[in-house]
Amino acid sequence: MATTRKKTAKKTTKKAAKKTTKTAAPTASGATRPKFKASAAANRAMTKRQSIYHTLQQGTNTLRLVPRYDDEGLAQGAIFVLQRLHYDVNSGFPSLEDSERKVAPACLQEHGDGNCYICNFVEWCKTQGVDERLVELGEEMYATKQLQAQAWLLDPTSKQWYGPRIVKIPNGVATDLTDLISVAEDNDMPVFCDPDEGQGVAITRTGQGRYGTKYSVHATGKIQSMDDIDPDWWNKCIKDLPAKLDMKVYDIDQQKEMLVNAHPDLPWDLIEKEIG
Repeated sequence: MATTRKKTAKKTTKKAAKKTTKTAAPTASGATRPKFKASAAANRAMTKRQSIYHTLQQGTNTLRLVPRYDDEGLAQGAIFVLQRLHYDVNSGFPSLEDSERKVAPACLQEHGDGNCYICNFVEWCKTQGVDERLVELGEEMYATKQLQAQAWLLDPTSKQWYGPRIVKIPNGVATDLTDLISVAEDNDMPVFCDPDEGQGVAITRTGQGRYGTKYSVHATGKIQSMDDIDPDWWNKCIKDLPAKLDMKVYDIDQQKEMLVNAHPDLPWDLIEKEIG
């Protein structure tokens, strides 16, 4: 038996030597170095825009969603943060730089005391049927509902998880995810967003356009702790997601100032009398 082990060792040494010859290149000093192997995936990853915000892409998106935490690190019941924002106001305050003026102010019906000047302006625009410009303004500024969640994403090429990312969750997808949570609760099973016993969800996006885009949602079935996905996930995790989103909550007077600056030619004295 001793002879056999010795022969095996010699064969292994010869193979290793041959392998070294194939994968190494000589340098000027005669030493060897590993040969270079290009990776398109690695270079593509480096050239991607590194943003914490993520929009679901065409095809299958595999996410590991985590619970919402407060600023003290305590888990909340919901995984989503609701935003209602007014887009296309097209102006901020004159004191701001041009690059900072295009903001999406938060709707005060959702994020204030219930009285939103921009919403009142939108409703007034709807009554001006003979003026197409005002009707279009009202449609553009209508408050848009968004749901955001925190997740780690699985890279489809490298099969490596990365995060955290703030992912915009369409309403229909949020409904399907909530249904998955409901099924897990009814059957006394861990929910997919459980950090210790959760699993990924695959969200497939097909089609294009406002009415042509479709989504399907299903759990991957692979139980995996967040510690296995990313050992440092808790330190990276966003502990107060609403604060991170930094919604622009302006009061009534500030909202009015934004609209007047954006559309100074409108009859604001008349508008003020009608919407207050």
